[in-house]
Amino acid sequence: MYFLDHPDSETQICANSLLAAKVQDIFSVIFVFSVLEVYQFARDASVAEAWLIAHEPYLTSTEYGETLDMVEALIKKHEAFEKSAATQEERFAALERLTTV
Repeated sequence: MYFLDHPDSETQICANSLLAAKVQDIFSVIFVFSVLEVYQFARDASVAEAWLIAHEPYLTSTEYGETLDMVEALIKKHEAFEKSAATQEERFAALERLTTV
């Protein structure tokens, strides 16, 4: 019973309780940030998927153009698609890096 009656033991118990509370707070913050990262990944993946779905008809089209004007219009559409794809490439790479870590 010496341990419980000793004044230093109460101080140590209080210190341990405070330390345990701080550790719990730290783990709570880590958990919140982990959940936030999951939601951000889900949002970014959803945006990427929507972009792919929106461009799928263009990629599966068998239209080649019947006149010079139509062909030139298709070439312009293709150049616009290439620019858009280049912009999206970094986003897809970022998502891929998150899934391979």
